[in-house]
Amino acid sequence: MWQTCDHMSKESQLPASATTAVDLYFGVTLHAEARTQSLLRFARASAMILVGSETFAASGRVESPAAILFLQLSAVFWVLLSAAAFTRHSRAATLVAWFGLATGILATFPDVANHTWGLSLTLLVLGLCDERDQKQRQYAMLIITVLVASIFAYSGLQKMLSGLWFEGEMPAWLASSDPTRFALLSSIADATGQTPSSGEWSGALALGVSNLVWVGEIAIGVGLMTRRFRRSAAVAAVVLLVLIEVDAKEFHFGGLALLLTAFSTGWSPAVITSAIATTAVAVYSVLIAVGVV
Repeated sequence: MWQTCDHMSKESQLPASATTAVDLYFGVTLHAEARTQSLLRFARASAMILVGSETFAASGRVESPAAILFLQLSAVFWVLLSAAAFTRHSRAATLVAWFGLATGILATFPDVANHTWGLSLTLLVLGLCDERDQKQRQYAMLIITVLVASIFAYSGLQKMLSGLWFEGEMPAWLASSDPTRFALLSSIADATGQTPSSGEWSGALALGVSNLVWVGEIAIGVGLMTRRFRRSAAVAAVVLLVLIEVDAKEFHFGGLALLLTAFSTGWSPAVITSAIATTAVAVYSVLIAVGVV
């Protein structure tokens, strides 16, 4: 089902004089591996799934008749998903989905989740990119790599600049405010003997965990932008996303970040599917282990 370009083997042997800045950025091996039309189509279909599932989830948080409208929008997005996954009109369907999402963003601005902005930009890039054009595929990967790297780096910088993670103030507040949702943080607090009323964490282990969060996010963002450390950063990103989903349960953000990370790293559709399935199983298993589900 997943077909690579016929000229892949030839592209991997391009002379140095024929490479562009984008070629040098991705490297010959990853660059040749990523030149697949199936990868772009798979990313479109996955993004459409996120749009449809998020719209469907939103219908459960509003009252009728708005709930009915959200359900209808969700049904439309699922139809577009089928078009994106199985027909030659995938680009048009993706752009229609982007327009619908952008309309929703304008209607609810400024109350818009960060991952919704990221999903909107992802749909726009994937919709505008012609997978038959080699350079367009390259630049689409470059844009998405910058996007996912900036998501991780910005999140880490935001935590660092807030100053609420150095002494564990934010983890302590999250663990005490909602122990059920933030079960992992609560477990860490209990295991390290933290006092909820203190408002901060103490001890090397607890403070190490608190600071590792923002340091790890920045490191992942920087690593994804480098050819040498991109794959290692992608693996670290998957591990971090598992922990985030276990604790914060921000499933749509996690799904988007995982998709962008896998796409920017050039993983094949089969590997991406396996990564998503493995991540979902890992999250569910940990949630069972800590007694949340």
